[in-house]
Amino acid sequence: MVGLGVSGAVVWLRQASESPATLRVGSVTPSPVPSISPARLEPSSVLPEARKLASTWRADAVLISIGASPLTEKGVAPDGSVDLVYAQPSGPQITAGADAAPERFVVKSSGGTTTTHEERGGKGYAVPEPNCLFEDALMAAQRAGLDSAPGLGLRYRWSARQGRPVWEAVRSDGVVLRTLDGVSCSILSQ
Repeated sequence: MVGLGVSGAVVWLRQASESPATLRVGSVTPSPVPSISPARLEPSSVLPEARKLASTWRADAVLISIGASPLTEKGVAPDGSVDLVYAQPSGPQITAGADAAPERFVVKSSGGTTTTHEERGGKGYAVPEPNCLFEDALMAAQRAGLDSAPGLGLRYRWSARQGRPVWEAVRSDGVVLRTLDGVSCSILSQ
């Protein structure tokens, strides 16, 4: 029994007398850090912040349009921007297609920053937030043969002709190339 106590004390004293300098530490080779590309700008991800900003502008602000350009085959180009436009309803009705007042509140997201400004616009109509998300509308337009030409954009707005919210694929000169239903992403006839 005494032998076990002496053996334990010897082991304990040896461990206590070893200095940290004599402890062996394995070397670690640093691994390369992967390059992180900036997050892609997508209108669907900008929408919640824009909604908050618009509600501080006017409590009853309604969405009028969403615009994104220029586009690539994957979405908004790295040098592109997303503009969300809000207004006040001009009448008592706050439903899709309701008339909007000419004062506008514009939320612009580009290059990792979001800015806002007010402007005056022409005739506008309230639209609900899109059920057919930007990403889905772009894919549907591409499946229908839309090529990502320079200056191509996608905008969401109320179409009085169609009687519904729509996504429009537009060239930089404003010519509409494809029209998609804002709810189902179905291609609509021009």
